[in-house]
Amino acid sequence: MSAHDSSPEHLVSPRVSGMAIGSLILGLLGCTSPVGLVLGIVAILQINNDPDRITGKGYAIAGIVVSGLMMLLGPALYIAAAMPVLLRAREQSPAAQCLDNVKNLAFALSFYTLENDGRLPPRANWPDAVTTCTYGEDGYTCPADRSRARCSYVFSDALAGVWPAALTDPRSTPMLWDGTPGWNVSGGLSSVVYRHPDRSGGVPVDRATVAFGDGHAKPMAEMDLRGMFGNSTGAVPPSPPAPPPPPALPDAGLRPGEGASPSPPATYSPPSRGGADSLPERAENASRKAQKSACLSNLKQVGLACLMYTQDYDERWAPAARWCDGTRPYLRNDEVYVCPVLPGARCGYTLNARLGGIRLGEIARPQETPAAFDGMGGWNRSGGMGDVVYRHENDANVVFSDGHARGLDRQGLESVWTQNR
Repeated sequence: MSAHDSSPEHLVSPRVSGMAIGSLILGLLGCTSPVGLVLGIVAILQINNDPDRITGKGYAIAGIVVSGLMMLLGPALYIAAAMPVLLRAREQSPAAQCLDNVKNLAFALSFYTLENDGRLPPRANWPDAVTTCTYGEDGYTCPADRSRARCSYVFSDALAGVWPAALTDPRSTPMLWDGTPGWNVSGGLSSVVYRHPDRSGGVPVDRATVAFGDGHAKPMAEMDLRGMFGNSTGAVPPSPPAPPPPPALPDAGLRPGEGASPSPPATYSPPSRGGADSLPERAENASRKAQKSACLSNLKQVGLACLMYTQDYDERWAPAARWCDGTRPYLRNDEVYVCPVLPGARCGYTLNARLGGIRLGEIARPQETPAAFDGMGGWNRSGGMGDVVYRHENDANVVFSDGHARGLDRQGLESVWTQNR
């Protein structure tokens, strides 16, 4: 063996270029293919400069080829993979916007009841009646409605002029839905239009967006919605008719002396200067009633603010520890939190602590579940039935989870209080 062949340089085994292997790996990853292409070129140059000590040209060439192909075909592959998701999002976006519109209209209907003796608007002009409570007429149009009508939604003719608080099951009573386009349109089940295709379950299902008597809204398929209407016309049980007027008295129209006893002569009684019928007492009673009425109006607005909060936060109630802070953006000013009988407190009302952070759907009977009530006073205060303060002539004002409010004495409140979620 020659001295040249036995030199230490020829006894060392050649190594595989790490950059060549890295080029192939980065090329296979796809998104790093530009870096893999550069590493492959650098690896070939390195191997060509020292072929006796560095090998792996095949890895480098493969890395260059794969990286180049991924750079050319990668965008097309990404677009092909994302296309179903993009198409689904495009289909769902009109449905999501329609859901927001229906929720806003449901709250507008609830606000209308505050100023109209607790009643929903008449069927003949319901959009006109709630226009001042909405964000404009754009909210009356569903993006999936191609008719270019002024309004895409229908109001339940069975609920026109009805007290929502009188509904037996407001959570399952359809109030407003995707329907026959037009203005001031009301109707029943036959007017529902299922204009939102849903392919998330594999089988295409057309859905309509529906708002219910308690203010929540969701897309519904025909087979699910049909069972929620009282009958084929979509009517709910009507309110009982007004009692007939009393019959005329038998001696009506008779002159004195012809069968009717003459009226006794009128006498003058001076007003009492003391007791329950005195002028100061009557003024004080009127003042107490006015304070109770103002407090009840405030609580109604607080209850609606709580429901508006749920629509912006995945249908969850505000956390009990900061419910005033959470609902504050939905009220005109902080004076709504103040009970006139307790003017020194920043907030005169207490939230039902059992509702803090829970979903609307977890409340079994919202019409019997107190949401907020006359309490000890304090910002963000929450509690239970033991924290109720009966400061309005032995009554406490209470707003319930469906948005209606009323004054109750201790016995009445205990009879409707529920711990159901």
